[in-house]
Amino acid sequence: MSTLAEIERAPTAPEGTGWSLWRRQVEGIVRLELRKSQRGGRAIPLLLLAALPVVLLVLFSLAPLSAEDREAVVPMTVFAFVFRLYYLKIGIFLGCLVAFIQLFRGDMMERSLHYYLLCPVRREVLVAAKYLVGLVTTGVVLAASTAASFLVLHLSFADSLGGGALFAHLARYCGITVLGCAGYGAVFMLAGLFFRNPVVPALVLFLWELINPFLGPLLKKVSVIYYLISLLPVPVSSQALQVLSSSISPWLSVPGLVLVTAAAVAVAGFRLRRTEIRYSED
Repeated sequence: MSTLAEIERAPTAPEGTGWSLWRRQVEGIVRLELRKSQRGGRAIPLLLLAALPVVLLVLFSLAPLSAEDREAVVPMTVFAFVFRLYYLKIGIFLGCLVAFIQLFRGDMMERSLHYYLLCPVRREVLVAAKYLVGLVTTGVVLAASTAASFLVLHLSFADSLGGGALFAHLARYCGITVLGCAGYGAVFMLAGLFFRNPVVPALVLFLWELINPFLGPLLKKVSVIYYLISLLPVPVSSQALQVLSSSISPWLSVPGLVLVTAAAVAVAGFRLRRTEIRYSED
């Protein structure tokens, strides 16, 4: 617990006031949480979710297809389908579920959360630091998976990697992935503070995101996927789906998602301030 000791000593430092103090406390918590994430196989589910589409696309590229079939494959269209079906619907959702919901629930189950709460650290700072760890972890892993899947398809089925437009699409997909991690991560971290069993809230949220195209204009905004879909560089081809998925302007999507994320993180900080540790109840 050397990092916790560092956090505890931070308030007595000469420059330890205000933002400088909070920054050093966040740095200490982030270092500790990153070390903890490497123990006990915590990262294995996230890594498996990230590796799955890459492995499947590699196998697809190695399949014995005829020359005509290979020419018929349009990498940009295929990846748009893969990203929408797997990353938006499954990969980012489950990756954030396994990473973020354990940020506090995991400490409660391991009976170690009180170490943080006994330190002179504002609980809002603790929430922000843990959220940052989850965002960096999921964002890096899933964005790397997105880039690898994109490149596997284009290297296997395209004549060349093209020009700047192709890499602009890649950057946009990676950005959407990170934004998805930011939104879902905040929601799941909040759920970990309210629910002992993550299955029920995760299932409810999954169904809510699934039926989002069929919801009313106001209810659609209370979701994460609503903001992500409008950012996709390759739209859906079906006119019916385009009508159902009619969404916010891309210029408003990022601020809208940031507001949803900030609200969830703020509520998580409010919740933690009123949290009392009773390990016997877990």
